[in-house]
This record gives sequence, C-alpha cells and structure tokens, in this order.
Amino acid sequence: MFRSRTIKHRVSVHRTFAIWALIVLAGSIAGSVVFDRLSSSLDPVASSESKRTERRLQQLTGTAASVVVLVPGDPREPSTTELIRRATAQLAVTPGVVQVNGYPSASDPGLLASDGTASLITTSVAVGLDDDEIDRLMRHVQRISVDAFGGRAEVAGSLLVDSELGATAESDLIRADAIAIPLVLILLAFALRSRLAIVLGFVSIAATVTGSLALIYAISLVTEVSVFAVNVVTMFALGLTVDYGLLFIGAFKDHRRNHSSLPTNGDSSDVAAAVRFAQATAGRTIMVSGLTVAAALTGLLVFREPVLRSLGFGGIGATLFAITVANTLLPAMLTRYGHTIPVNGARRGHGVRFERLAALMQRRPAIALVFGLSILAFLAAPILGLRTEGLDIRSLPMDSPLRVTVSKIASQFPAARAEPITIIADTATTTPALKSYTATLQRLPKVATVTVSALTNQVSRIDVVPTGDSAGSDAQRVVATIRDSRPGFTIGVTGEAAEDLDFTKSLTERLPFAGIVIVAMTLALLWALTGSIVIPLKAVALSALSLSASIGALVWGFQYGHLAGLLDITPIGGLEPVIIVLTAVFAFGLSTDYEVFLLAAILDARRQGQPTPTAITAGIRSTGRLITTAAALLIIVFIGFAAGDLLIVKQLGIGLIIAVALDVTLVRLVLVPATLALLGQANWWMPAFLRRLHQRLPAVPHHAGTGIVFVGSATTSSDTP
Repeated sequence: MFRSRTIKHRVSVHRTFAIWALIVLAGSIAGSVVFDRLSSSLDPVASSESKRTERRLQQLTGTAASVVVLVPGDPREPSTTELIRRATAQLAVTPGVVQVNGYPSASDPGLLASDGTASLITTSVAVGLDDDEIDRLMRHVQRISVDAFGGRAEVAGSLLVDSELGATAESDLIRADAIAIPLVLILLAFALRSRLAIVLGFVSIAATVTGSLALIYAISLVTEVSVFAVNVVTMFALGLTVDYGLLFIGAFKDHRRNHSSLPTNGDSSDVAAAVRFAQATAGRTIMVSGLTVAAALTGLLVFREPVLRSLGFGGIGATLFAITVANTLLPAMLTRYGHTIPVNGARRGHGVRFERLAALMQRRPAIALVFGLSILAFLAAPILGLRTEGLDIRSLPMDSPLRVTVSKIASQFPAARAEPITIIADTATTTPALKSYTATLQRLPKVATVTVSALTNQVSRIDVVPTGDSAGSDAQRVVATIRDSRPGFTIGVTGEAAEDLDFTKSLTERLPFAGIVIVAMTLALLWALTGSIVIPLKAVALSALSLSASIGALVWGFQYGHLAGLLDITPIGGLEPVIIVLTAVFAFGLSTDYEVFLLAAILDARRQGQPTPTAITAGIRSTGRLITTAAALLIIVFIGFAAGDLLIVKQLGIGLIIAVALDVTLVRLVLVPATLALLGQANWWMPAFLRRLHQRLPAVPHHAGTGIVFVGSATTSSDTP
C-alpha cells in the first residue's frame, strides 16, 4: 500500500511537471510574437470628442497619418530639386500612399527650412491599412528615401514613433530581464543558503512569466493591449514569484529544521511532510496575499481606456499565475529535489534587532507616529504641484535616432515644431463667422499660427499650432479654451493635445470609482483575515499616505527634473497620467501583500494567547527578515526595469522602488507598530453584526500566516528562510 501511494505521488509530481512544461512552451511561443500584436498608443475611448473628430477627419481626407522625410541640401539647387522630384514620384505610386508633397509646394510653403539648407517631403497614408500593411509601407518609404538621397535623408512621423516605442519597450524588457533575473537568483541562493534555489527560482520565474505572456497574447486577440503591458506585467510577475517562492521555501526549510531528527534521504517522509506544512501555512498566506494584490488590480478594470484595462487583466493574470506556481509547481519541485536543500540552524541576530526596534516603537508610539508621518508628509509635499503631460516623442531616450530627427525638424521648420490642434468646423471657409472665429483663435495665449483650409464646400479645417510641445500642458490648455468658447457653428477638436486631454479627463472621472473598488475589496479581505475593521482601515490609510509620498517623490524627480542627470533623461514638466494610476494601484497591491505577511504573524501570536504588544513584537520579529529580503529582491527587479530607455517604464520602476522601500522600512517598522500600540485592544474592535458574520466564515487554521512561527514553537522565531 505504501509503495502504491508513493507511485501515485510520483505520477502526480510528473504530471505537474508536464502541465507546466506545456504552459512554458506555449508562453514562450506567444512571447516571441506578442509584441507584433500590441499598441503603443495611449488613446482615449472611442466615444471621446477627439476620437470622433479624428474619425470624421479621416473620412473627409482619406488619410490616417503622415510620414515626413527630412531632405538635406538646398532644394532650390537643380541637383537637389531633381532628387526630390524623383523621390516624390516614387512615393506617389507606393500602395497605401494618398498624397505626396515636396518643395516647392504652393499648398505647404513650410516645407522649406528657415535657413534654406533642407526641405521636407510629406507623405499621407491611406485610411484602413492593417498593421502589416503599415509596416510594409513604412519600410518602403524608408528604403526610397535612403536610396534617393544616398542615405542622407531621415524619416519621421507618428507611425514611426509608435513603432519606435514598441521596439524600445521590447529591448527594455530584454535588458531588464538580463539585469534582474541573474541578480535575483544569486541573492535568492544566498538568502536560502542553497544553490538549488537558483534552479527553483529560475523555473518558477519562467513558468509565471511565460504563462503571463500567453495570457497577454490571448487578451490581444479580443481587445487592444498596450505595448507597456508586457513590461509592467513581466515586472510584476517576476517580483511576486520571487516573493512567494521565498516565503514557501522558507516554510519548507523551517519545518525540516524543527524535525531534523527524521531521515533526510530523497524518499524520506520529512520532505513530504515539510511540503504539506508549507502548503498549509505559506501556501494559504500566498493565496490570501495574492487575492489582496488581485483585488487592488481590479481597480484598473473600472477605467474605460484599453491600455489600463489590458494592464489590469494582465496584472491579475500574472498574480494568479504566481499563486498557482507557488502552490503547484514549487511543491512538486521540492518534493522531488527538496532533500538537497541544506537545513541550517536558526539564527537569531536579525530577529533580535527587529524585536528591539518593534519594542522601541511601542514604548514611544506617539513620537514614532509623528516622526513617520512627518517624513511621509515631507516626501508627499511636491504632489501639490503635480502636472500631467501626455506621451510623445519625449518618452524615447535622448539619443534615439528618431528623436534626434524630430528635434532637427523642430529646429529647422518652425511650422513643424508641434503637431497642430485640428478643428473641424461645419461652415464654409468664406463665411464671416469663420473668419471672425479664426481671428479669435489667433489671439489666444500660447498659439503660434492658425491656418484654414476647405474639406468640402460646407466643412472647413482649422489647424491651430501651439507654441510648446504637441502634447504639453500649454497645448492642452489651448484645447480646453477652444472647447469652452464654442462659436455659433458646430466644431469638433482633435489632435495629440486633444486626445491627451480627453484621456486625462476620463481617468479623472473614473479614478474615484476605481479607488472605491480597490479600498472596498481590500477592506473586505483584510477584515476576513483579521476579524477587525480597525486594522484594515489603518492599513488602507497608511498605504494611501505611503503612495502619496511615492508620487510626490516622482514629481520631485521627474517633473522638477532633480533625477534628470542621474537617470539621463529630459524633464518634460509633468507626469504621464497613466504612470500616476499604475504607481498607485501596483504599489497599493504590493503594500497590502506585505501587510498580510505581518498581520498573519501577529494573529498567530494572539491565537497562542499573547497580548497585543507581545504579539506585535513577535510578528515583526518573525517576519522582519522575510519581508526585508523579499522587498530587496523586488527592488532589484524594479531596478532592472528602471534602467530601461522608455520614460514611462522608467518612471513606473522608480515609483515602485520608492513605494516598496518606504513600505518595508518606515511603514512596517515604524508606523505599523506605533499605530497598533496606540490603539491597543481597540485594534480588534468590530460591531456585533460583523462579528457574527465573521464567525460564519471558514476558520483560518493556526499558523496559516507565515510559515515562520509554528505549532509547538510559540517562542521560537526562525529568522532565516
């Protein structure tokens, strides 16, 4: 019978390996092609004014975008004129090209550089082309431009910006993985004192990341998915996998350490018993922790924008994959190879230091609280000057060839310095009302030029060129002014600044609802875990303060430019709205993740009869090293992504580094023990009706919290995983 049970167990382990091998294979295939299906745009919803007007403009003109060729040399010289004529003739017969303009052009005198040393060729791309057709068209335009001018011509345009953003995101992902994964695996091996940890960690990371990539690919089949989803989801999946693996293997080692008198060969019962113990303790904590993280990410599903919804689905999927890997693949690997992991004796040095710090915070809780809140308030202060800026060419690195070309065009061609704000007016160009309206537009602050052209006999196009950046705050204020002061005829406003304004407005409108969803679900889960409504409310409040400090630090570093030299970036005078939302949501989820680790240990100590002050000390002592190590590994992951070239990913990486660092130090070690000590028994208060409801919930087993403190060892704290 024993042999039969052993054979069945081995079959189960091998079946688990086989299933995950298929998932990794499918995810690897999906990951190799997923970037071809992603979008780099941060567009508002289709029902917004900017998108409705854009669709109408495309129908009236038949063009979807334009490609610009920067031609060196004075176009008035016969040799250069002949080259331009040949190039425009070749471009005009290219499939997918609607119209080509090159110097001299009566319809666009701005094609000549202000110093006369260069000119532009503009190529209008037809509406209705799919991604593959656009890629072929762009390659053809670039080849013609290079061949016609001996490699001296440079190509730019919004379609190339989208392509460059996607390529940069892909290269950033490869670089981040190359930096983060080896460092994380090496430090994981040191933390667990086992070279096998490198193998276990690598396999777990591969399973979670490739599974997440397969999920992103599946989502892209039914809806638009942002190219940034791959970077963000991979970053999150990698970090959670390492955290949960550290927790699970730590519980496995602790059980074997406390039962070291048992045999330690590969078929020994202590390995199987340690795996079962880890599943019953750390596995349950991972499940609760993962659900709280997923609950925070559901807030992204409240937004209507595809980029945020895709990040929400991808983040939730990555979290569920990390949970599943920790509770299926990792136990199978430990069952098969766990006997080779050395069982070290418990070291108490780190635990004593955490214990002393917790005791100090509880002796002077009011001083500790004021100290912690003062630091958070100081870091959060810059948030009062927060400004938003849209995603544009400035998100690319300064040495990007495309960004260099765009800078050349902006400096040599004043009319091309910024994308125009385009207005479609339902009136003829010759009407007095339109002439009066365009004169009014020209007098607006931050407006450089206003030009009018006819789309039909009764529909006019007005291009308003702002003085600053295309998607800058000045341009967005011009859009807002235009929309607030509409003329007697119907108008629609579109363009890069209008789209960014609509995007930000939609985020602002939905943000309170997203906050309500995140807070409500987090409160419910923490209430179910703790049996208190005070502790969940306190946890949410501290997380909100910590997030404010993180975003304030981002404003200081990126908007004000204090990190520009260190990170080799150009300050753009604001933060992309998506970064603000993502930093808040992802950091809140990670903060709650560590809150669960700590609260579970405190609850475990209380179940053993310890009073609240002693339970707080025991909880911080038993989880201090675990949470600190997990946070350090997570920060390494974020550093890998912060080292990338794409500004939006760099900002998110830095924001999450700050959030995790604040949470694991100031919040966990100062504010949490101080607030718990000040509240005392009030921590566990709950109205009678909620208490009755809580009693009906499935009981949480003793020591289901951390895998660090066990039955029969209430006074023992294992300080190393």
